[in-house]
Amino acid sequence: MSEKYDLGAVGTRAEDEQVPTQNAREAYISLRNEGRRGKYCSYKTITFFVLLFILLLIICAAITWALTKKHYTSIDGSQEANNDGLLEENGTTISVPTIDPSLPWAGPQLPTSLKPSTYNLSLRIDLDEFVFYGSVDIVVTCETKTKHIIVHVLSLQLDKSVITIADVNNPTKFIGIDDTFEVKPNNYLVVVAKEELKKGNDYIVSFKNFEGELLPDLFGLYRSSYETSLGEKRYLAITQLEAVAGRKVFPCFDEPRYKSKFRIRIEYKTGFTALSNMPTVSTEILEEGWSRSVFDTTPRMSLYLVAVSVHDFGHVETNGPNNIKIRIWAPNEWLNQTEYAKKLAPQIYDYYGNYFDMQEIVPKADHIAIPDMGAEAMENWGLVTYEPSALLVDSKLSSSNDKYYVAQVMSHEIAHTWFGNIVTMEWWSDLWLNEAFATLGMYMCLDVLKPEWKVFDRQIMYEWRTLALVQDGDALHSSHALRIDFQSSNEINEYFDEIVYIKGSHVLRMLRSFIGEDTFQKGMQQYMKKYKFQNAAMYDLWTTLSESVNGELDISSIMDTWLTQMGYPVVYVNNISNSELSLSQERFLLNPAATDDAAKSPFGYRWDIPFTYKTSETGDVKQTTWLSQGLPNNT
Repeated sequence: MSEKYDLGAVGTRAEDEQVPTQNAREAYISLRNEGRRGKYCSYKTITFFVLLFILLLIICAAITWALTKKHYTSIDGSQEANNDGLLEENGTTISVPTIDPSLPWAGPQLPTSLKPSTYNLSLRIDLDEFVFYGSVDIVVTCETKTKHIIVHVLSLQLDKSVITIADVNNPTKFIGIDDTFEVKPNNYLVVVAKEELKKGNDYIVSFKNFEGELLPDLFGLYRSSYETSLGEKRYLAITQLEAVAGRKVFPCFDEPRYKSKFRIRIEYKTGFTALSNMPTVSTEILEEGWSRSVFDTTPRMSLYLVAVSVHDFGHVETNGPNNIKIRIWAPNEWLNQTEYAKKLAPQIYDYYGNYFDMQEIVPKADHIAIPDMGAEAMENWGLVTYEPSALLVDSKLSSSNDKYYVAQVMSHEIAHTWFGNIVTMEWWSDLWLNEAFATLGMYMCLDVLKPEWKVFDRQIMYEWRTLALVQDGDALHSSHALRIDFQSSNEINEYFDEIVYIKGSHVLRMLRSFIGEDTFQKGMQQYMKKYKFQNAAMYDLWTTLSESVNGELDISSIMDTWLTQMGYPVVYVNNISNSELSLSQERFLLNPAATDDAAKSPFGYRWDIPFTYKTSETGDVKQTTWLSQGLPNNT
């Protein structure tokens, strides 16, 4: 902060409000003249100091080049690049050229040289100090020889001196480490080994000492709280890792394609309960008021599904199909609101098990009400989290709409057990498919469990406001396609919008309609069996569904017109004669005066549209013709 001197302040208040006093003017003139006079320097003296200044600049530049030579790229990219394009030395930040794109840590996605298979994760969660401590051993397979172990890390304090690398077959003999540095724009931690890891070998990469804060920020491992009826504030810890917050909890390969098994151990203050994805194997009392719970090993799953909770909640319990243990958790004073979910959950699990011809894999399913969540719910495998209004129903106060809402959210999240958990998208570009199917599945499930609700009619008749908002947004130039080729994980959170959930589910409902409901279900069953515990891309599903219709339709080509361009069509029907109609299409725009640049769309804003109709001659028999994106109109 700098102070501002008022040279008129030597006068009285009245004078201060008008003009400076004579004394003030004299002081000002004196200062001004002193500044003009200055000090006299000879020409030789000036020359000497100029040359000395230039010499010092040359020396500083040489030192800076030497310090940055190892880690930063030169303009021509001939030198090695470092993390974020900034050098920090003794608190001074120096901007340097950008990262050489040929380096393995330059890209926004992890290189494929290493593939994790197992995580052994230990966490100590302190709800008094709002911190957590951890260590993790990651078993990786070397797919291509490399010296670089690159993992995601964000907002963790990590002791780099205790990072170790060892061959699985010789775990006590450590491989030396040359360097460790962060690539902050990509949230990378790069560990450089002294020797190359060999293709085909398995290694253990250990991060023995890291810690983080339990912040109320709703992402990663965060703290939540609630108040009892007596006004007492109580705290809990919970995770929310989708889409890319696993890196805030432990060093990891935080991308959905890296499916692994997880062995989790949690230490917490005695008196709390710890939950994770799998059943508890053992719980023991430690010294100084701490307890430790060890959990069974998970199936192969994507990292964003890992879940941990430490709380003082109570629960109600029931059994589901295949003897799965289902528990509904909430603060003890809210347990009287869990009965509706307790009765509904087994029915939903039974529906999806039958629909996919595959029962739930994890032997328990915890559903827990979290006071603070950034989303309505999250489908963590075996530990599903909900905001309270999405799980709890007060039998005395809740309306029928409240029950409908809980049924919707539960059936959406449980659908992810199959479409998302057992089979997972390979990359976030197919997030739309993950969420769109869960939304469609929600309606399919409730149509069977609650036929009196007529949910598909309700979707159109009573939920038209939401659909209209989606259509209005999609009728603007600022909309986006359903499928976007993300390059950076930093873009993902902006993609969780109504276009993905609502429009995506309607597009899948259209697909289910034109290939037939039975054929659609058969294709989904084949898809589940083929890619169980694996990752799959959107086109893998289209290939499976094309096989289910015996190749009569090219599902991939049809769906591309709906997924890779934004917007939706308006179809014009013109009567040519008593027996002929002409169909044409164009993109619908909310602004009648607006026009589209067709070159910006891969299909020129034309769609493959199934046009279903009946005639007086065919009676109730439906017929379908196709209005093709490649033709201006059909007759």
